[in-house]
Amino acid sequence: MDDIAETLGDMKNRLASPTTPIERAHFPDSRIGVRDAFVAGNRVPIMLCPSFFARTEEQRIRTMIHESAHLTGIGDPDGEAYYFLFNSLNEAPSIVQGTPRSTNRADFADTWAKYVNAVTRQPADKMP
Repeated sequence: MDDIAETLGDMKNRLASPTTPIERAHFPDSRIGVRDAFVAGNRVPIMLCPSFFARTEEQRIRTMIHESAHLTGIGDPDGEAYYFLFNSLNEAPSIVQGTPRSTNRADFADTWAKYVNAVTRQPADKMP
């Protein structure tokens, strides 16, 4: 449990720090793709993509939590996993892009975003 608290504390501190650089990504940057945001190599800055600004407040919060997990070293440059629904169920990610070296869900940034969503008692997403 100490590792979880330490990771969450690090994520919070990175998001709350006024010195964490956050920048806007612009086309034709090929890293944008279909992303809302990204960090390159788990390092600052957090790059916000054009689609980020069209998302709901809740989606933007989840994205920022996801990116803060990357800044703590969570994630793999060879692949990424995402959840379509945020709820408190222990389920496999909805989509995996690339070929992550690990299949351990704790190694995916979106798992941490989903976890924060659940432990802060946010309403579960409804099935489409």
